[in-house]
Amino acid sequence: MATHTFDLEKLNSEFEAKKPEEIIAWALGEFPGRIAMTSSFGPESAALLHMVSRIDPGVPVLFLETGYHFPETLKYKEDLTRLLGLRCVIDLKADSKRKAGVVKQYEGVPYEKNPDLCCQINKVDPLDLALPDYDAWLSGIRRRDPAAVVVLDIPLLMETGRAYRTHARVVVSAPLAAAARRLKKTRGWGPGEVRRRQGFQMPLREKMKRADFVVDNGRSLRETRRQVARIWKQIVNA
Repeated sequence: MATHTFDLEKLNSEFEAKKPEEIIAWALGEFPGRIAMTSSFGPESAALLHMVSRIDPGVPVLFLETGYHFPETLKYKEDLTRLLGLRCVIDLKADSKRKAGVVKQYEGVPYEKNPDLCCQINKVDPLDLALPDYDAWLSGIRRRDPAAVVVLDIPLLMETGRAYRTHARVVVSAPLAAAARRLKKTRGWGPGEVRRRQGFQMPLREKMKRADFVVDNGRSLRETRRQVARIWKQIVNA
């Protein structure tokens, strides 16, 4: 791996007035053939992927294929890859033997019984093994704007280990029966589908422990709005 030394203060000053595409082009030129980007192919991923594809669609894009993604996520990944003409999307997977052992140890649901270990073997370890092959890592994170609050609706925020990128974490809870009734009405999901999808997620009780705020969505709409208003006030005044 080559060693690069930069004056970060100078670069930050220069990049302040540049467009994202210009910064990406600089990085690709500075580390030709030795730079990769990571992407979750989530709702906000398309912007950065589009910028990179316009400059060099052959840049390696590392995707953590945990085996627990929703079918919709994988379909979106395929569609976006094809639409943008990305030529080097690489799936990073856990060591099959170690994963099989952990799955057996936790009776098929390691994401439920030991979510930290599940994330370690499916996300942290594969990425740690892949990144040493490159000299630079391209990723995106929203800059904090003190004059605004950005609300992100991310279903697997805690499961993917990205909660640290947010300043406040709000978890919405509701009794299973109430959630099932609503999802049946809005998405046509039966109880079995609701349980299956919840099985991919961290247990609600664990999410509530890690949350800064919890909204009890099992009450009336009026009470839910009161809770949200109270939380919103605390966040904007923090």
